[in-house]
Amino acid sequence: MRIIWIEDFGNTPDPFYSVSIFFKDLLGETVLDKYWDRDGIELTDNPKALLEFCQKHSAQHEVILCRHYHDFEETIANYTVLQDIDVILIDINLSAGINSAKPIPPGYKPEEGGVYIYNTLIRQGFPDNNICFLTGENKTLDDFKNMCNKMSMPKPLHDFEKNEQGYKAVRKWLESKRSDDYLILRRGIITGCQHIQSRLFSQPEAAIQLGEFVKVRTIAVQDMLDYLETLQNMLPVQKTENPQRLYKLFVRSLAHEWDAAYPDNLPKCDKGDQDCFQVRTVKSTFGWIMKYARNWAAHTTVLDKLSAQEVAFLFIVAMRATFKLSEKTTEYSENILLTLFDKTERSAMTNQIGTTPMNTQLPLSRTYLEVKNQIFQSKTGDALYFSTMLNNLINNQVEFDYVTGLFQMFWHGLSPVRLYDRGTTIDNNQNVVFKYSFWLNDYGQKEEGFLFEFSRSIYKRSFDNVVIP
Repeated sequence: MRIIWIEDFGNTPDPFYSVSIFFKDLLGETVLDKYWDRDGIELTDNPKALLEFCQKHSAQHEVILCRHYHDFEETIANYTVLQDIDVILIDINLSAGINSAKPIPPGYKPEEGGVYIYNTLIRQGFPDNNICFLTGENKTLDDFKNMCNKMSMPKPLHDFEKNEQGYKAVRKWLESKRSDDYLILRRGIITGCQHIQSRLFSQPEAAIQLGEFVKVRTIAVQDMLDYLETLQNMLPVQKTENPQRLYKLFVRSLAHEWDAAYPDNLPKCDKGDQDCFQVRTVKSTFGWIMKYARNWAAHTTVLDKLSAQEVAFLFIVAMRATFKLSEKTTEYSENILLTLFDKTERSAMTNQIGTTPMNTQLPLSRTYLEVKNQIFQSKTGDALYFSTMLNNLINNQVEFDYVTGLFQMFWHGLSPVRLYDRGTTIDNNQNVVFKYSFWLNDYGQKEEGFLFEFSRSIYKRSFDNVVIP
């Protein structure tokens, strides 16, 4: 979450006290106590130090400090407020520290500076539900609310006094924003798109991977820049009443590039090159998820009612399939998006994965059998691989939880089924028996990079509804 905090510290001798009292839950009280240099960080002289501290010590949150109107003016010149900012905290009286030598707008009164800034934000379309006032100037605020009523303009929805009760209420309000699935999804997607755009500008040929999935290997850099620009502009800061409709349109745009892409077009690996085989398996798995997501979004309604968590899954998969991102670490935007998931503990995930097909606790057999049974019961065309069976079911209009199927496609793509007894055995009822096993992947647990973090994040969402006999 990215926050603008407008505060002049007029009646606060120790700025660190204000940082701690407002943001200790968000940034972590332990982190502030351990890393904040109370002698070296002077916010009244260097407001950018707070943002630098957040970028260094917070995995998900940034606070941009503005001491007065001129700081605010500089901030909105460097950020697109409706896209780059999630929440704004405003103090009303901004008299302290303003440079009288710099010009100020006509009618601007520093003692009511927060009111002026609020009006500026509302005129730009920033939602009042994402703004709160922090003030001891109750009369000024009350007068402003009355004026808003008379002029039929939006009045502040959230305001808190600068006292212990008010500080607690601010932290609770910030927590409600921090835990808002829509805001988390939106910030993760915008940050991810902007990060990849910056890589495309600096290393265009090295950043695009989509060309490996198509017969014509060259993908225009400008097309990818336009693609990312479109995605990050699809989620407005004002949350809609029906976000699922917005998510449906977003996923269609997200998956559009996979119309002509096929994972079978990926370059082959030399025999025995296990590193190449692992990388290709991950690419192929993500590619098939996006290929089927594209087809299903275009021709069915199974992806019409997605949650923020499910959109985050598809976005991460799409970015990993389309662009070359680090396998060793998760991206900053991925860290944001993965907070939408109930993660499995590292040690528990390692135990679930196991080391061989015989000792793994992943429900690969169970979920494979569930889909296979659906194939037989519906008289749908059979196939060996999990993803192909799912696609055959949906083409036959068989009712099934296909969204969960996309999650499970990740696990089955990395650990594909193998048929090791091709009907040579007959059981007591004279049925021909086929025996299956799985090429078990370690899901990155040795490196503990992106793949392992992603796996343990989506594990519960993938299998929570699976009944293990």
